[in-house]
Amino acid sequence: LGYCPIYFKDKTKANEKSSHRGMSVATFIDRSKFAVIASEGVYYNSMLTSGIQTGRFKKKLLGLREGILLTLVRHLVTDKMVLVANTHIHWDPSYPHVKAQQCAFACDASKAFLQKHAGSSDEPVPLVMVGDFNTLPFFQEEFVPSVQKAWWSTKDLAVIKHGLPSGAYQLLSRGSLKQD
Repeated sequence: LGYCPIYFKDKTKANEKSSHRGMSVATFIDRSKFAVIASEGVYYNSMLTSGIQTGRFKKKLLGLREGILLTLVRHLVTDKMVLVANTHIHWDPSYPHVKAQQCAFACDASKAFLQKHAGSSDEPVPLVMVGDFNTLPFFQEEFVPSVQKAWWSTKDLAVIKHGLPSGAYQLLSRGSLKQD
């Protein structure tokens, strides 16, 4: 049909305890409108920074196989570049901090990819981020692990229950995430 398929597939074998093989994502580029300049898949667990992600959080991130497929294209009529970032974020609502971290990794991977492949561009390159974010716009208290619920119980739950944005949503829609 005139599309260029670009596929990022988890090539690891399922572990003994689970049939979960990780994520796979595909991006289809219309060849009549765009030329593919570069494409790369990045696993989020390859992006951990020593001393930043630690303990159980680091162990959880290392055990996951989600990632992002980055495709830089050039529009054939305008000659302008566009970055298409196609991602899959961890599914489990009990790990909102993992989802937020993976969204931060998605942003970091997109920036590094652009610097590598479009660094000499005089114009900003628009980003189209698509995927399965497995995230609702608002915090879901019912899925938070008990250790985190204990911490939240010391806060104003009325504020939380009435629209505290989820970390992943806040980061991607506002460009930043409060430390707390």
